[in-house]
Amino acid sequence: MNSKISDFVVPNRASEKGFMTFLDSQLSTYDSIPQVCPVSTFGCAIPSRQEVLARPQCAEYISSTLNRFLAALDVSDEILPGLVKQILEMAKQEIDDSWYEEATHNLLRNNASSSAQDMALEDRSYRILKQLSPYIVKGETLDYGCGDARVAKLINNFQGCVTLADVYQHPSINRTEMEFVMLASEGSVPLPSARFDNVLLCTVLHHAERPLETLNEAIRVAKPNGRILIIESVYGVDLNVGTETPQSPVATAFLGLSEEDQLAVNSFFDHLYNRCLYYSSEPTTKVNVPYNYKSPRDWQETIESMGLRIEAFVPLGIDQPLGPLFHVLYVAVKP
Repeated sequence: MNSKISDFVVPNRASEKGFMTFLDSQLSTYDSIPQVCPVSTFGCAIPSRQEVLARPQCAEYISSTLNRFLAALDVSDEILPGLVKQILEMAKQEIDDSWYEEATHNLLRNNASSSAQDMALEDRSYRILKQLSPYIVKGETLDYGCGDARVAKLINNFQGCVTLADVYQHPSINRTEMEFVMLASEGSVPLPSARFDNVLLCTVLHHAERPLETLNEAIRVAKPNGRILIIESVYGVDLNVGTETPQSPVATAFLGLSEEDQLAVNSFFDHLYNRCLYYSSEPTTKVNVPYNYKSPRDWQETIESMGLRIEAFVPLGIDQPLGPLFHVLYVAVKP
């Protein structure tokens, strides 16, 4: 009988040699499970983590970017190179995702700083507020896919009248005084049409099983002339795209990848961030990762085809150390 990942703890600050011996001993109790490549809602085949790391340019980019990811978690310089190797070695194993997610989570938990993680989340929230605030109009705001509500709390402090919505209620929401509504599993909103002056979709659509239906619901609950503010993770970004700030080395490296490799590294870090760093053993609270990415041009065409007018397009670049995906902002207006 196969043992369970919960039967052991990934060693804390293990040496590279000791870790490999430990990993081999654990994997010997598991059957090899070749990973089946999923296909996104938009018809893109998503490579397995083993296939991603078998691509030389992807492996080089992921290794370099993972150093930045771990540094943001206050992993010491002394153990950082070894930890990168350990995480990548686990990702290469042909074992089911639940094993990989929990084992990688344990490795991160044992070697990273929880306070640094919390500070990174706070920094993320303030960055998003800074990105959105020039485009938020006065009135009611719906944070559609609010997560832990950190961004919503800042916007509520900024101008008030924020409503929260998500497919599950994060524990931190109980500590806010904002209205919360539970979304149906397919993303429908149990709220009246034409209620909100602003609807936020902050890195939500690529997590939605039905992203176009989710966007339709956001449009429905927005008032006429209301704004739908969309931040999305994208691929198919070329070297000529501009950013609001000078490009970081990691953004420059991402822009140098092929379209297929950009999609591949997006899927790797999306999974690492949402299913490993923020691991949950409960299926109902696992973050959905269907990898529903589009290129910036494809999202523009989709948004306009749904009757919205794009008032502003802002390439944000790779702006989040713990979520190293290329982000863009669309400011869309409902007729």
